[in-house]
Amino acid sequence: MTAVYPVAINTNFYASAVNGVNVDELELPTPKQKLKPAVEAIVRGIEMRKNRVYPFPIFPLLTTLSTLFPPLKRIYWHMQYNKLLKYEASLKRDITTEN
Repeated sequence: MTAVYPVAINTNFYASAVNGVNVDELELPTPKQKLKPAVEAIVRGIEMRKNRVYPFPIFPLLTTLSTLFPPLKRIYWHMQYNKLLKYEASLKRDITTEN
């Protein structure tokens, strides 16, 4: 069995909830990566029967740093929370403009 640990990938997954918004304009969680390299890394990891696949190459390093330095994790989660609030606000704007 292979576990995949992707980061935010630039696809229309995020934009599908917000009509008419280009995915490049959205505040995606960071780090983020392009679709093709992520898919290639996932397929390669599965073919090599790896237990864990990290499509974003520095993800393990970032995870280790956040474990060793807990303040970094708090800063990161605060940044991501602010992005979530902006994303929610864009959803609400989209709903009100439709009505």
